[in-house]
Amino acid sequence: MLFEKIMFEDLKIPQDLLPEDGRFGSGPTKVPVNFLEKLHLSGKNVLGNSHRNSTILDLVKRCRQKLKLYLNVPDDYEILLGNGGASILWETLAFSVVKEKSAHFTCGEFSSKWHSLTKATTWLKTEKFDAEYGELPELKYSGDADLIAITHNETSTGVMIPKCPSFDSDALLAVDATSIAGVVEWNFEKTDLYYFSLQKAFASEGGLFFAVASPRFIKRVEEVKKTGRYIPSMLSFDDIVSNSLKNQTLNTPSITTLFFLECSLDELLEKGLKNIQKTAEEKANFLYSFAENSKFLSPYVKKPELRSLSVATIDINEEISADDLVKAFRKNGINDINSYRKLGKNQIRIGIFPFVSFNDVKKLTECIDFSFKSIR
Repeated sequence: MLFEKIMFEDLKIPQDLLPEDGRFGSGPTKVPVNFLEKLHLSGKNVLGNSHRNSTILDLVKRCRQKLKLYLNVPDDYEILLGNGGASILWETLAFSVVKEKSAHFTCGEFSSKWHSLTKATTWLKTEKFDAEYGELPELKYSGDADLIAITHNETSTGVMIPKCPSFDSDALLAVDATSIAGVVEWNFEKTDLYYFSLQKAFASEGGLFFAVASPRFIKRVEEVKKTGRYIPSMLSFDDIVSNSLKNQTLNTPSITTLFFLECSLDELLEKGLKNIQKTAEEKANFLYSFAENSKFLSPYVKKPELRSLSVATIDINEEISADDLVKAFRKNGINDINSYRKLGKNQIRIGIFPFVSFNDVKKLTECIDFSFKSIR
């Protein structure tokens, strides 16, 4: 694509059009200001405490309990947590959960990386079922893999699995839910591991992962440990399970991440997951309809049922520079609507997580309209 000049260079959006909060990132997402105020008011009670201290152990315990309640997790499932963020689980699963073979369903950069990292472990076999970016592979499997890997919401492309699939297999089902957990309901009865980061829907910081684990999953962890396979401590699900049940992590966690998680859970629990999903659908439908009705825009994901309710990817006509629009918007206080860098698409990507208000989404569309009028 060729652009003769820098577009939107002198763009000045009127104050009354701007969102109240201009943070629309797909991760890290906005941390509400009132969370920061609560942290300030906590004084010496939280930060600066050992993670083995009862203050922090109680904080972790509350987070685990509230997550289980909010997500409607079955009683016999466990809420696990650990250091490093959700990406570390790709290799943790390879070292301490997959016995011989995993089957991966990929549709973007993150699901593909999960497969490539597993494939790099020389003692395992992998299968890959791929789809063009912006689409979803057929979620069917009856092979001999002992773990099936799917991504509930591909953050790079905005493709979402509408509901938990059923596989004709006894394999464990592991689900990367990094950018959708907390936004929509999920069938945990069909799932063995459902893991996610906190710097997305839960409006917290990075550095930790949480996961919902079935009894079957925990049994598999024990079985793999008994094989004598070398498993580094940082990649050991056995260590993750044992520490989680004691409301702690192997190494020192980010305390602010946990504090903000509890802040978000308190607000999310007040509304309930069903209402959160309903609002997410309303925001997403509004945004995708806006794109469909614009002469300059179109949804990147063509099938409406696959369009994400948390990360909306919107294509921009080739004669308009998405990069220039992103830069101009940042100067006007609207941040992080850039596309995923490795896709190389002329598009924007808008985080519409639970703490992004519907009114701010509407304001964003008004700003986009205003910017397009400035170049006509």
